[in-house]
Amino acid sequence: MKEKKKYLAILSPYHALPSLNTTHNFTLKKLAENFDRIYYINTENLSFFPKKYLHNLDSIKKELPKNIVLFNPKNSKEFLNFLNDKDILVINFFGRYFSEIKIHYLLKKFKIKQVQITNVGQINWTQTTSNKKILKTITYRTHKLVQKISLILANIGLIAKIDIRFLSNKTYLKIIRKNKIKNFLYNKKFFFAKELIVVNSIANDIFFSEKKNISEDYIVHLDYNLNHYHETELRGIMPQEIIEKHYFYLEKFLKKLSNTYNKEVKVCIHPQYNIKEHQKNLPDFEVIQFRTREFIYKAFLVTLFDSSSIMDAVLLKKKIIGITSDTMGLNSVRQSRAYSNTIGYLNFNIKNEITDGEKLLNILKKNITNYDNYIDSHLSIESGKLGIDKIIGTIKERYFI
Repeated sequence: MKEKKKYLAILSPYHALPSLNTTHNFTLKKLAENFDRIYYINTENLSFFPKKYLHNLDSIKKELPKNIVLFNPKNSKEFLNFLNDKDILVINFFGRYFSEIKIHYLLKKFKIKQVQITNVGQINWTQTTSNKKILKTITYRTHKLVQKISLILANIGLIAKIDIRFLSNKTYLKIIRKNKIKNFLYNKKFFFAKELIVVNSIANDIFFSEKKNISEDYIVHLDYNLNHYHETELRGIMPQEIIEKHYFYLEKFLKKLSNTYNKEVKVCIHPQYNIKEHQKNLPDFEVIQFRTREFIYKAFLVTLFDSSSIMDAVLLKKKIIGITSDTMGLNSVRQSRAYSNTIGYLNFNIKNEITDGEKLLNILKKNITNYDNYIDSHLSIESGKLGIDKIIGTIKERYFI
């Protein structure tokens, strides 16, 4: 019997590709430099009750390395046929929602190994449910229950586990080691990820390998969508009049910063957001998509509600203001404060007035020293090393030799 050729394969829904390519573009390029061919396999049709999405991937294809090949299986059978002459190692970029349990089952059935790359450095937190939103609370808790059930299914061998999870959070591993029960469960491989390997973050790797120009040209605001599905999961849709009120105070706040420090404001948004909608809400500022990192490197000051993109600003030791508003939902406020409290930058309600620009600037400069602990534990954990080198070295050693 002819031996199957080994390939690296990314499993992720196509609708997540723009976001994945923005967040992990550096990782994808480095993987492509080290492996002959990588398959990007769409998971949308491999799940229970697949949804229909309209994809326009032409621009994304141009940005991807030439040896990353897109494959869109129509069903499980087509996926199995694809595997006839291939032995793949999967990089898992999908979740554990109920519909996705089928994908984990297929990986187990076809005896496919998988790793996970989560070295973004972001903060994890738990949302607060509300008795006023009964149906949404039930949906949210059902999802959390599915995650627990999937762990049970993995431990009894019905679905696949993650073989290695690469993460940039040494605090998480320390917590496990200090807790006797968690440490026992981890050593016996009862976690969903059998092995955790701590590596440096993407922000660290880009900073030390690409040598981008750093300046203080702009005030950069990382905007968020009040009605993005992550925000409405528990709260529900925000009415238009509340959105308008929110942007009234945000625009006023950003203009005050701009006038105080004589800096132009640039607004950067997530790849999945609607740029026309954000431009409409902030007509006096340029709204930019897919170039967030570039502008953070050019920032005099960065403002945000919450965004994992802030990790670049933290590593660069930029001045940062975490902001909230009275119009935001409870969970959005909590998440914004979770970032600012953990990292150590200022949190400010945009309804409040900026009365003393020099005093505010001194506070922001002083707060930069607070970033060191977070940088050491979540971003630059191993001095002088690139996280991607450790990831690629481990994958090659474990699966391709």
